[in-house]
Amino acid sequence: MKSKGDGSGNTVISDSNVLALLNKYNVWWGGARPNEMPFKRRDFYSLRKSLDRKKVTVLLGPRRVGKSELIKQLINSLLNDGTNPKRILYMSVDAEELRLNKISLDKLLETYAEFIAQQPLESFTTKHYIFFDEIQSKDQWHKSIKNWYDLDYNIKIFVSGSSSVALSKGAMESLHGRFEKYELYPLKFSEVVRYKYPDLFSDKQWLKVKNQIAASMESGDINKFSTQLRSFYGGISPFQKRIQMLLNRYFIVGGYPEFLRENDLNEINSSINSKVDSSFYKDVILQHEIRNPSVLRDLFADLSFHTAQKLNVDKAAKEFAVERPTLKAYLGYLEEMYFIMSTSYYSQNRRTRIRKLKKMYVQDPGIRNAVINHLDEKLLEDNAEIGLVAESMVADHLCRLKYAFEKLPNPELFYWEGASGEVDFIFDVKQNFIPIEVKYRESIKKAEREPIIEFMDSHNSPFGIMITKNKFGIEPGKGVIYIPLWLMLMTI
Repeated sequence: MKSKGDGSGNTVISDSNVLALLNKYNVWWGGARPNEMPFKRRDFYSLRKSLDRKKVTVLLGPRRVGKSELIKQLINSLLNDGTNPKRILYMSVDAEELRLNKISLDKLLETYAEFIAQQPLESFTTKHYIFFDEIQSKDQWHKSIKNWYDLDYNIKIFVSGSSSVALSKGAMESLHGRFEKYELYPLKFSEVVRYKYPDLFSDKQWLKVKNQIAASMESGDINKFSTQLRSFYGGISPFQKRIQMLLNRYFIVGGYPEFLRENDLNEINSSINSKVDSSFYKDVILQHEIRNPSVLRDLFADLSFHTAQKLNVDKAAKEFAVERPTLKAYLGYLEEMYFIMSTSYYSQNRRTRIRKLKKMYVQDPGIRNAVINHLDEKLLEDNAEIGLVAESMVADHLCRLKYAFEKLPNPELFYWEGASGEVDFIFDVKQNFIPIEVKYRESIKKAEREPIIEFMDSHNSPFGIMITKNKFGIEPGKGVIYIPLWLMLMTI
């Protein structure tokens, strides 16, 4: 794309060049359709509803998690509903042509209005849909969005981005009250099963057992949850071997959509490491001007190796030869990239909670395994490793479940230590708490459920959950439900 000067040293981009760029990315104006995967994750249906609302939709998520694919599906959905193709504008804001020629968002929208919509923005009588993908690539993006919103143009604005700090901070400061945030994560295990076997179970069945977890916690009636769980288990148990095979793959590869149809583990390993390096460079190193990026990479590798274990920040800072505030900042960056999460010690005394060490988890098993070069089937033969990955998977899924129930930002999970031992997770919904322990083994000793019972007795919990490899059932008189990992993940 060529540009010229205006005599003052500034670069002027011709309308024809901007129009050519717009046509390149909006093939539906010429009668074509964006290519999309036929499989639609459940997030699609929530985001489709957001297109009917005035507020700006801000879609956040790690790179290559499927944000652009979702946008394509939303555009196709609008077209299928009869929306005039020229009422839909899409642009990948990190496009090289946009960056090199410093084309502003205002210039894109003005050119679109003049040559495609062929009417001034303030004259739109029908809703137009504006999709800006990877918008964090444009500095001060939120100022343009705020201006359009406040001018009350008849447009629905939908933006996506890969850096939560670059997007959220700007949006919260400038778009307060004008936006709704939606976070997209790698596919949950139930979504992977639904992709592979779309007719195995219905969303209605899935929602019944999922919603009953919260209902039983609030009512204190374990029977409501156990009844729905038994029904769900009975319906899909004939397919347990197939589901277990998918779980074994999920242990190794994780939930990134691009690997649903890829079987070469070496290729997946290489692709994930490339993704991690790209994310570090674009979302952290450039954003925060990190002087020693190798420390960040080494820290993440160490957290990956020790996933599901406690982290002593002071000790780690010494080991990596950085100041404590620097290490804490690095941990924050990794959370902003959606690579890690943490759980705090459960206590009603906040000072006690703060003094205790946090447990750190790498959220996606594929990323964890690739970073430590363990993305292979040998992982399934290592009981210690598979146990750590299983606990990490449960942490990730429980965090999403809590958000689904409460819709509050930054959902928290906890762990707990009692006289009889530690409980991996304390899960709460509206101040109703249940203990959840992960023991991904063939046999479970009675003593291993004592910490669960201790927490239940001391905190008046209606029931507790022991996540196992194969065992299913309720321990009479104890209120402990034994649930195989594959079944537990299927309910979330």
